[in-house]
Amino acid sequence: MIPLFFHKEIALELAVDGTLAGDLQDDGQAVLFRDATGVNQLLYSALFAFDAVGRSLPARMELAAVEEAQLLRLIVEVTAAA
Repeated sequence: MIPLFFHKEIALELAVDGTLAGDLQDDGQAVLFRDATGVNQLLYSALFAFDAVGRSLPARMELAAVEEAQLLRLIVEVTAAA
């Protein structure tokens, strides 16, 4: 395992399966999921990340297509993390 201090970012990747389609919002600060008719069904937002001493770290979301599903990435910039 590579120590955290060698990384600029860490990411948690979540596979999203089902009939809802995600749409990235607010410069990566939220994902809005809609059904096949375009009706909003779920808003995933308010992503926060903190280091070991409680400092806020920049965080964002990304969406990517993977085969028949979507991949939601929660990314935290850790270059200044304690």
